[in-house]
Amino acid sequence: RKTRMERDSLVQDFHFFLTRPTPDRPLLLLLEGQLQGGEGGMSLNWLPTSLPPNVSMVLIVRNADMETVPFLKSLPPDCFMEMSALLTYECTAIADQHLKDNKRTLSSEQREIFQAAIEKCSLPLYATLAAHIATSWRTDDVDLKLQSDVAGLIN
Repeated sequence: RKTRMERDSLVQDFHFFLTRPTPDRPLLLLLEGQLQGGEGGMSLNWLPTSLPPNVSMVLIVRNADMETVPFLKSLPPDCFMEMSALLTYECTAIADQHLKDNKRTLSSEQREIFQAAIEKCSLPLYATLAAHIATSWRTDDVDLKLQSDVAGLIN
């Protein structure tokens, strides 16, 4: 019961803070992670189905499960953008641009490790995060490894 009351209080506070943004100080919420229902996730019923002025939200869900689908169906259809995997060469181009912007290049061995990882997960966010990690690699670094998914790169 106490947990339910704490959750309700947090939801109430969340909805209150959504009313605070102004044209001069808009709010962009980026919600990603364990937001889905089902095992390891949580219900999405605390999220508003419409946003006040000056508030935008990006909600990243990996899969639409039985708990997520009803919430998603309650939203207007123009709210969705499905992000699918890119072709490997497109992810490589994203990563190469990030490396170039940071004045970094990869050795041939590092490039092989990087390319193998991109082939396993060709999402734009993965390519960007992996490139960010690769900018910290030194030329003489060996035994480098990139996690196989976005969550692994973040954690």
